[in-house]
Amino acid sequence: MINMHNFELSNHFATPLLHLRNLPLAKEMLPICRNILSNEKYLTNAWGYKNTYDPATGIAELPEMSKFKSFTKSVAREFLQKLGYDQIEFEPQIFTSQMGVKDSHGRHAHAGAVLSGVFYLNMPEGASPIQFYDPRPYRDTRSMPIKKDTEYTRSSFNFTPSAGDFIMWESWLHHEVIPNNCDDRVTLVFNL
Repeated sequence: MINMHNFELSNHFATPLLHLRNLPLAKEMLPICRNILSNEKYLTNAWGYKNTYDPATGIAELPEMSKFKSFTKSVAREFLQKLGYDQIEFEPQIFTSQMGVKDSHGRHAHAGAVLSGVFYLNMPEGASPIQFYDPRPYRDTRSMPIKKDTEYTRSSFNFTPSAGDFIMWESWLHHEVIPNNCDDRVTLVFNL
């Protein structure tokens, strides 16, 4: 008879999410992003909320973005190294956004990028989290009774940020911003 208490679990096909905090840089970038968001020439308002999503707006090339770009590239190099990838050269695509009450961004991935991420500059009470989805494609084709929420049973998880939180992930990971419940949720979003 097999003793079922003597087994081991091992995890495979990990889905990494880098998280660090840099509140001083967030405080430095917030007025810069507010200024950019107040300038009509940078706004695209893609997806129905206030943002500058379009590489043609050129905000990544603004001198006031150089510190954020350097920080992002440095973190990305370390992240890729930790994951076991060769180093590559890349220039960040950067955009800033400001969400109000009921703004959201549906489920998507960042095709064509290697890494993506968000730097949270202002997160008032009621600011929406970002929701990530299990990347295994066949998870959606079956239904299993779930006794408790664990890293093995969940099909999604929410990351609830505070101002100063910086997250990065491999760009194929599907995610969404669920409906927001505050004014002035300000972020810097990037693709590498």
